[in-house]
Amino acid sequence: MSASKHLLLVLMIIVVICPSFLWGQTLATYLKPGLLLYKIKDYDKAATSWIEVAKRLTSTHSEPWELKIAGQAYVLATIALEKEDNAKAYETWSQAIKCFLDGMSSWEIERQKIAKQVREIKNYLRASSSARGMPYGMEDKDIFLLELEEATALSKYVGPKPGLRVKKSKEKTISPGTAVYHGKPIIVEEKKTSNEKEVSPKNMQLTPLPIHGVIPEEISPQKKLTSPAKKGIPDAEVLKIARTAWQYFEKNYQNTTGFVNGVKEYPFATMWDIASGLAGFIAAEQLGIISKGEFLTKTKRLLSTLSSIPLYNNELPNREYSTKTGKMVDLRERPSNKGSGWSAIDIGRLLIWLKITQKWYPELKEEVLRVVKRWHFNRLKFDKEIHCAFFNGEKELLFQEGRLGYEQYAAMGYKLWGIDVSNALDYRETKETEVLGIKLPYDKRPKSCLTSEPFLLGEMELGGIDEKFRQIAEILYQVQKKRWQEKGILTAVSEDCIDSPPWFIYNCVVLNGAPWLSVAHNLKKGFPEFKSISAKVALGFWAVYGDDYARLLKEKIEKECASKMGYYAGIYEKGGVNKCLNVNTNAVILEAMLYLKRNKHAF
Repeated sequence: MSASKHLLLVLMIIVVICPSFLWGQTLATYLKPGLLLYKIKDYDKAATSWIEVAKRLTSTHSEPWELKIAGQAYVLATIALEKEDNAKAYETWSQAIKCFLDGMSSWEIERQKIAKQVREIKNYLRASSSARGMPYGMEDKDIFLLELEEATALSKYVGPKPGLRVKKSKEKTISPGTAVYHGKPIIVEEKKTSNEKEVSPKNMQLTPLPIHGVIPEEISPQKKLTSPAKKGIPDAEVLKIARTAWQYFEKNYQNTTGFVNGVKEYPFATMWDIASGLAGFIAAEQLGIISKGEFLTKTKRLLSTLSSIPLYNNELPNREYSTKTGKMVDLRERPSNKGSGWSAIDIGRLLIWLKITQKWYPELKEEVLRVVKRWHFNRLKFDKEIHCAFFNGEKELLFQEGRLGYEQYAAMGYKLWGIDVSNALDYRETKETEVLGIKLPYDKRPKSCLTSEPFLLGEMELGGIDEKFRQIAEILYQVQKKRWQEKGILTAVSEDCIDSPPWFIYNCVVLNGAPWLSVAHNLKKGFPEFKSISAKVALGFWAVYGDDYARLLKEKIEKECASKMGYYAGIYEKGGVNKCLNVNTNAVILEAMLYLKRNKHAF
């Protein structure tokens, strides 16, 4: 072998082994000063030492192994701060999770590695001691790891406990360095709790709705997990909520079609549900809950199904499909070659998410176009309004669909694809009423329910659509907050599935001019016993507004609606949880967490 080839081989070996060598050797160098302080119970200074280590490692170009050590330093700082009952532990925990994400790992993975190393070292010690007394050849890094584990129980740590008090510290708020290396996000499983103060309805300030732009042309894959979450909301808290919502998708995904069941164990989905499924896939990938590979597999299957399913009258997607087979069903969920018509509102939501998919994932552009090119909008867009078709098996009815909120939101989906439905974007059909001393517009046409969801979706997905839409959204939030201030009733209303007949309810701020009504899907019969706090709206308010009232809603939902199967739909005002599990609730919650992760920038 020539000298040059020999040198090249040596360099290649160094490149391959250097990161793991440095990992072991430098771990003690970086973390030992903090450990010495920790062992003498000077927890504050120990935390400061480890925080400084993490900052140095992330202040310039950072390799994955450096980010992992920085993450461990932040975890150790969290442990030390928790010993002092210092709520700053929540900040360091959040920074730890970010470091592991950027280093292509997670604390769960690193924790298991540490536990395995500790077991191996202990096994070696036992074997060596039984054979020849004190073992020789024990490396300093192994001794240090044992000392670290014995002092801090690092491999068993899963996050700071709830209720740590806010404590003054000499340390300023953590300002993480900007890591140049941006790793591929993978699944993380971390716990995070918040320390929220008791909230009183008195003297609360109304927070104006921020204004943002519309859908960007593209999103940089290098930046999707590097921008901070909303100030005061640690990433760990956002990820915890998102992972809970994702459980619904895990348990209700249909591999044959790529569709997600509209309701738990109910194998049917509307176009609104299918749009929510797509939104959930995108949010989960952007948040690092699923890998890019899993996202592409699921989304390609969904798009492939959409590009091949039968269409109602060979025009547009049917109102509802079997999630198992992709076949049309009639109004009673029976297989049907004719279908049951189409919903312009539902298709509008799907068009929004197809456009987001196309813009954020250029590699899926052709698959998306294959879906939309099949559709014929001539009858739907008649007179520049949006129209739905209703077919009962014998007769078809075609009529204008949508009222204030849903109409404008859905119309934006068509506008994004160059389909002129401009009359559906105006506000000429509105009147004004007064609720709790606050003036707000409502739709003067019959069967008009003014509720929160379309305005939240419009803000998170589209940046608020226009000034009028944003104003209505803000007023709706204010009037619901005021109901709590004056009546003591937590309020966050929307349409929702429920866990008993009639199975679906519209909770309205205003219905046909009257306030605070709950009605069935036909918008006629009232069901006051099903008035409820909507989980998706409560967490959406928290993401968009983030004030004391929104946090109170969020804490209530987290306490009562989180489950191993996803988030339940809400909480009845009369008491008890609405245990309907459905795709839309959990998709909107995932959207809200992505909105926070994007620093409140619209999609």
